[in-house]
Amino acid sequence: LKWREAFKIESASYDPEFVYNADETGLNWKALPKTTLASKRESSAPGHKVSKDRVTTLNCGNSTGNHRLPLLMIGKSKNPRAFKNVKKLPVIYKNQKKAWMTAALFTEWFHDVFIPEVKRYQKALGKEGSKVLLLLDNAPTHPTENLLGSEDGRFRAMFLPPNVTSLLQPMDQSVIETMKRNYRRQLIRKLLLENEDEEGIVAQHKKINLKDCSYIMAEAWSMVKATTLRRAWNKLKGISTKEELQKEKEEQQRQKEEEEREEENDEVTVEEIRDIIINIPGCSECSAEDVGEWLSCDSTDPGFQILDDDELVQSVVTAGSDDL
Repeated sequence: LKWREAFKIESASYDPEFVYNADETGLNWKALPKTTLASKRESSAPGHKVSKDRVTTLNCGNSTGNHRLPLLMIGKSKNPRAFKNVKKLPVIYKNQKKAWMTAALFTEWFHDVFIPEVKRYQKALGKEGSKVLLLLDNAPTHPTENLLGSEDGRFRAMFLPPNVTSLLQPMDQSVIETMKRNYRRQLIRKLLLENEDEEGIVAQHKKINLKDCSYIMAEAWSMVKATTLRRAWNKLKGISTKEELQKEKEEQQRQKEEEEREEENDEVTVEEIRDIIINIPGCSECSAEDVGEWLSCDSTDPGFQILDDDELVQSVVTAGSDDL
């Protein structure tokens, strides 16, 4: 791929610690497998809509796997009741009327979160002033390169070609999927540990709110292993010379040894989740297929609104009034 070669040439002038990727995803944070009692009760409740229990998250990490930024979480409410009296959340929370990412929110995140967080990381490494590259896909909510930079010129963005984004974008190489599976495993464990009967689980599920979601999401993100983040860049890096091939083999061997030293594997399997769920009162009928559907229920949610041509024109016209 010509673009991949261009990326290799461009990224070669950057310290790998300061090459980042960021990507959004939608999360149906209260969803459960459809055969669980709580899910049946929730979906049959008058006026229930799955979309109201949805947030968008923005994941960002570097190519070495050594630095991940705090999650950005976008909900609908400006001041959720669940956040009352909460002094500090484990995520960065923003709001948008439909819980979508917008260009304004992304620009704000880039300047107010990304740049300061990376500068703090540079200071910790004793590498202040190093150049920083942020790799992005061509989502309509990602502003143009000229809006994503720093005054000193040390921070810049580079865009993936639209036709190969899902094949190359690091966050799409199991990183976001692993985080979501971690989230759903932790959600199930929370329901199971705090209740002993069906009614208790149903009541507990109703009470789960955005504060709970933020804490479970932050934990799920922190549970994604550095090796998973690092491996996610392998497709993008590509291999074109014998020297690179040998270097890649040595890196893969090092990663393998590191993984073997870690006690737990990163993978959350359908079987593991089902084994937990069937022990929850009222959930014994849950099948592997039900669990699989649940784990991937928001896998195609891009975290932003997909517009047709007319809607796109209208959004440009009204962007100034309701972008946030």
